[in-house]
Amino acid sequence: MTGKHGFCIEQLDIEIAGPRQTDEDNTWQATDFNVHDPKNLGIGDINYWFVEGNVGAVEKFTKNGGEHIRARRIGSHPVPEGTPEK
Repeated sequence: MTGKHGFCIEQLDIEIAGPRQTDEDNTWQATDFNVHDPKNLGIGDINYWFVEGNVGAVEKFTKNGGEHIRARRIGSHPVPEGTPEK
């Protein structure tokens, strides 16, 4: 995030690079975080489904900051209001 944003992403589908799928020529494909919001400027909700190459569907979701961004894996139980995320 580069400024304060409010948003809702209903379905974010991503295939992340898996084991042995990157080298020095394509390391840009490997992400450090799915959300990079170190100043906690984003306010929103994301429903996601991630697939990792050579692995399959995964529950991985990484944030740098993003204190006010709720992420929920599609198909998982809703998180009750006020409950901290894992």
